[in-house]
Amino acid sequence: MSAGAFNFLEKPFRTQELCDNIQKAVTLDTERWRNHQQQEDALKRIEKLTPAERAVLGQVVAGKTNKMISEELDVSVRAVEDRRARMMKRLEVGSRAELLEVASAAGLR
Repeated sequence: MSAGAFNFLEKPFRTQELCDNIQKAVTLDTERWRNHQQQEDALKRIEKLTPAERAVLGQVVAGKTNKMISEELDVSVRAVEDRRARMMKRLEVGSRAELLEVASAAGLR
């Protein structure tokens, strides 16, 4: 198990039990691969951001409003709005929910 085995079967085993375990392993591996691909995609998208946009992203992920972000980063609310708009465009998202999905896929919390 420590070497990466999905499961083990005791002998004698039924053929159906073997097939079921193989199917579960394939499904699990497919899901892991999909998650890995989503993470890589999200990280590549986040790499496009400027440091200022990344700072805003971190604050948005933390649930802060534009006003709170402006106070935290010591910039105007308008600057936060501009950075946030550029960030949304570079990340290719249209809503805060999509933004949070990208951040979550990248491992930001």
